[in-house]
Amino acid sequence: MSGASSLQRCILAVGNTGNGKSFTATIFGAQNVKIGHSSKSETDTITIYGIKGGFYIDTPGFDDSDEYKNDDETVRSIFRKMMEAKIQDITTILWFVVPDARAKGSYKRQARFIESLAKYYKGNVWDNTIIVTKGDKIENGPRDAANEIAL
Repeated sequence: MSGASSLQRCILAVGNTGNGKSFTATIFGAQNVKIGHSSKSETDTITIYGIKGGFYIDTPGFDDSDEYKNDDETVRSIFRKMMEAKIQDITTILWFVVPDARAKGSYKRQARFIESLAKYYKGNVWDNTIIVTKGDKIENGPRDAANEIAL
């Protein structure tokens, strides 16, 4: 994989297992993506795919990460992979969620994770974060959690 220029986009996908992070990589043109068709995760490591105009970073689901790894370590792993690929900036974060009124604590943890990316991000990390919901219900839970964490 060749290095990135400052004009290339870099999309980072985060969220729970089974919410469409890997499938969405194919929409952006990523090739040879393992896509799961069950509740078992196919993505067990941070994977960078070349897409037209940049890169798509696919991450393991929040709920199936190594129990001994903390979020700070995961953030460092993402940026270590980016450095190896000579990618300098994240241009967009796609936060995949399933609407669930009972998931407020999970949303807050995930919002804190996204906020922790700000250490390595130029500008306000929330300006370029898109919340992608699965299903036909729209809840404010993830947005409320993001607003609370961003204050």
